[in-house]
Amino acid sequence: MNRSFKKVFSAAFVLLSASACSVAPNIESNWGAAVESAKAKQIVNPEGTPGQEVLVDGQSVDASINKYHKSYSEKTKEVDIYNSGISD
Repeated sequence: MNRSFKKVFSAAFVLLSASACSVAPNIESNWGAAVESAKAKQIVNPEGTPGQEVLVDGQSVDASINKYHKSYSEKTKEVDIYNSGISD
């Protein structure tokens, strides 16, 4: 009786452990599909859709790029995480 219980328990444990393993989600099977679709559309029609409005002007793009570069050129203040919240 004890030996058969161990076998049944072991088999149930193995089956439950195997069922807990995750299967690759659907996102991995479609990984890169949007990029490949956009590339294909640009190859077919590199000029874009005629009459379509341009949503971003060059001046705002230039300003955002300069702001991005400036954010890396400025030194940020280091935070002491070991003594945070402790007053002297």
